Amino acid sequence: MVNTGTNKRLAIGQRVMGIPTFVVYEGGEKVETLGKEDANEANIEALIERHI
Repeated sequence: MVNTGTNKRLAIGQRVMGIPTFVVYEGGEKVETLGKEDANEANIEALIERHI
């Protein structure tokens, strides 16, 4: 978890433009992003399940 309020440069560098944003990394590479428009309980659970 990253506090985008205190790490603004990191958030901008990762193209996090809205809160909440969920980003999944595998092997140091970004593989999936879930933005604020789609960040509901069902979609968050599905995101986690796909990457466990």
